Amino acid sequence: KNPARFVSTPKKRVDREYLLFEEVKLLATTESKHPHITNGFLFSCFTGLRISDIKELKWSNVTNNTLEYTQQKTGIIQKIKINKSAMEILEEQKRIARGKIIFKLPKSNSNSNKHLKDWVIQSGITKHITFHCSRHTFATLCLTSDIDIYTVSKLLWHTDIKNTQIYAKLIDKKKDEAIDKLPTL
Repeated sequence: KNPARFVSTPKKRVDREYLLFEEVKLLATTESKHPHITNGFLFSCFTGLRISDIKELKWSNVTNNTLEYTQQKTGIIQKIKINKSAMEILEEQKRIARGKIIFKLPKSNSNSNKHLKDWVIQSGITKHITFHCSRHTFATLCLTSDIDIYTVSKLLWHTDIKNTQIYAKLIDKKKDEAIDKLPTL
């Protein structure tokens, strides 16, 4: 018998790092030695795709301004509109990518994260940024752009809105705007 089966520990609060739009713009203007990695990261900041999906993305998945791909985590076919910033990143990739795969990333995520870390430091940003932070950035950019939380949840392909509500807690701007809407005497 397990004597600890009824014992539970409180969940540790995890701080999610994300970039502000100004920081994304700063990174976009910072030179990189690994453009496939940095462009893949920036593309994810504007699409919310996971690194596993970025690695598998092919040119055949892109039609006009639409991306249709099979999500690696769930195996479900997803279809999303590609915004202007993400399309510009794809145009840049067309100039440097060879073959069917759009972003040629290292097999190891830790290698991608090491190169991202160097790029982030070079830009002057002091946050601990990993590739997954691009999804956090996408979520917070959506929420600060007044996209409702239900739609953000669908864009991130969350099955439970509780996963998306975590991002709403990160956004002070929305709380400040709510307070500013209160009537004054």
